[in-house]
Amino acid sequence: MRRRSTIVGAILALAVALLIGDPAGGASTTTVRIGSGEGSPGEQVTVRLEALGVPDPGLGAFTIDVTYEPNVASPVVCQKDPQGIFDTVLCNTSFGDNTVRVGGFRSSSGAAGGVALADVTFRLVGQEDACSRLSR
Repeated sequence: MRRRSTIVGAILALAVALLIGDPAGGASTTTVRIGSGEGSPGEQVTVRLEALGVPDPGLGAFTIDVTYEPNVASPVVCQKDPQGIFDTVLCNTSFGDNTVRVGGFRSSSGAAGGVALADVTFRLVGQEDACSRLSR
């Protein structure tokens, strides 16, 4: 039986006072989550980066760094803004030796609720049973 490599996503609490405007002037919080996946070495796995529970008036801008273990996974491609709701989204799979940077903005009112920010595809390059935690 062939063992599989795994990339494990994290649920991240993110203070978003600068990202989500609060009409009352206070800070708000939301959750940023990246999915998990597994496969055999050499296979590709796609995980979704998303913001959950974004309150009104919504997410107007964001910058998120996703880190990974480079001896386990290597980013291949990033599909930015899968829902098509932001004016501009940049996704840099080679931002750092072990970092994918995703950032974007929306010029009209922000996006509230659950917001898909990007789908990041990694090639599993580690040995069988290798594991990398994806985190911010």
